[in-house]
Amino acid sequence: MSFQENSYRNPHFENFRNNRGKSESLSNNAVLEIHIDKKNRFWAGTRNGLNLYLGDQKFKSWMQHPQFPNSVVKSIQEDNQGGLWLGTNSGLVKFNPEDSSFCRYDLEDGLPALEFNISAKFKDTDGSIYFGGTGGVTKFNPLDLQSIDIAKPLYFSGLRIRNQEISPTRFSNSVLKNNLTNTIKIGLLYKQFPFILRFSSIDFRLNKNVEYGYKFLSTDDEWNMLTESEIQFLDLPSGDHTLLINGFSRGIKWEQAPLKMELQIRPPWWTSWLGYTVYILVATILVFWIYRFQLSRRLALSESLRLREVSRLKNSLYTNITHEFR
Repeated sequence: MSFQENSYRNPHFENFRNNRGKSESLSNNAVLEIHIDKKNRFWAGTRNGLNLYLGDQKFKSWMQHPQFPNSVVKSIQEDNQGGLWLGTNSGLVKFNPEDSSFCRYDLEDGLPALEFNISAKFKDTDGSIYFGGTGGVTKFNPLDLQSIDIAKPLYFSGLRIRNQEISPTRFSNSVLKNNLTNTIKIGLLYKQFPFILRFSSIDFRLNKNVEYGYKFLSTDDEWNMLTESEIQFLDLPSGDHTLLINGFSRGIKWEQAPLKMELQIRPPWWTSWLGYTVYILVATILVFWIYRFQLSRRLALSESLRLREVSRLKNSLYTNITHEFR
């Protein structure tokens, strides 16, 4: 609805609907919240996405995203920095209109419940924001949330091989000779699987929304996400591997050097350089023996032919002499 006169006597109504054939139409007909920001931009929260009105019956829509898993937008509140806070059915979501990024906050961040009510939002004079939901009223200041996603130092905390905890010892065949936090390389035999490498972070917060991922430097392009702060290895190829571990806050990798460990998997002797040396030595002896055997056979055959020829000559000579005497 708009007015062409300041008297507000002649309202003009314009209807917006979802049109499945047009990508620039309203994302859903069920509009739950309307908000006009500081830049006079018109935002609409629907049962299926956040919408920005571009004019001329056109909308730009944002729907499900890894940090925006539930696109039911029930309330919208702008903070003093221009960010939009969305009350959804799956937590609070901060949307940055400048780069279209999302950040989600849920129970692990201290929310009393995930579902929020329609239009139940408020901002007070000091910038604190209030949202009403099924778990009560949630109050926070957006400036206070900037510190909760700061990267925390990581360290290795434990090693278990075939269900046995490994402690550092000074024996020559020990896997660990120093504390794991001071170890940069672990050497394992091919048969010491499975093994579990645990790690932790120096983070004493009760509520923290953190994930961890790992990858091998030479083989993995993407991070493998973990559900726990440990990695179980069922098998690894023989050789040297560089393991990297890092933390993620709301899908964004921590801007710090990853935790690093060199893993050396020693192969069985029959696939090692010693085994190959033995194979070459045995093959050399075998070839030499076959050569000697063939050579001896040829010499024996040659000797047999020579003796046969000598015997023939003797017989021929004896026959000739006998004939002369006659």
